[in-house]
Amino acid sequence: MKMKYYIGFILLCIAFSVDAQSPKQIVHSCVKKFELINSYKAKVHLDFDLPDINMKSRDAKVYYKKPNKFKIKSQGILFLPKQNPYESFDLLRDTNAYTAVLVNEEIVQQKKCKIILVVPTKQEDIILCKLWIEDRNQLIYKIQLTTKSNGTILADYYYGSYIKSGLPDKTIYEIEMNKFKIPKALAVDLNGKKKVKKSTGANTGTIQMLFTEYQINIPVTEI
Repeated sequence: MKMKYYIGFILLCIAFSVDAQSPKQIVHSCVKKFELINSYKAKVHLDFDLPDINMKSRDAKVYYKKPNKFKIKSQGILFLPKQNPYESFDLLRDTNAYTAVLVNEEIVQQKKCKIILVVPTKQEDIILCKLWIEDRNQLIYKIQLTTKSNGTILADYYYGSYIKSGLPDKTIYEIEMNKFKIPKALAVDLNGKKKVKKSTGANTGTIQMLFTEYQINIPVTEI
């Protein structure tokens, strides 16, 4: 019986220590988990739902190399956020480069996530970073970036086959179309002979990325 109470006490202490983590410690735990990934290659399928722009789905290859090199290789023009997906990790690596505040909790994808606001003190483009973190598994399920160059970008991360590595199977970006800088090559296309779909008046668009066949911590020479 004493052993039962002792085990219960230990579990209570562990739970308390997790909950007692500061917002910076929670963020830093996510960063440390991702730091175990030195590089990867993967296949990605992209779907676009962009008001006033006809953009066909396409397949591509994606490459990452630590600390922040990221490249998507595809035929034709891609409509993607300027910020690479790991730009926020550049900010979060340096705990002296931001302040962090725990503001609330929310259920995201059936996971209890802590909502943490990160305010950069040095970053030039990112004004505010809002994170939804499931801290027990040290995973970010949602991130909202408020930027000077492309307005507000919201990204939802869905985990499956590669959850142990902290890599998503699916990412959905939501972007502000009226503030998003259209790539020059695409802008020429839109202003040329090609017709865009009829204006819907919508202000936001979405980009969905489905990742398969990750190859993790292998040599990446493509970037």
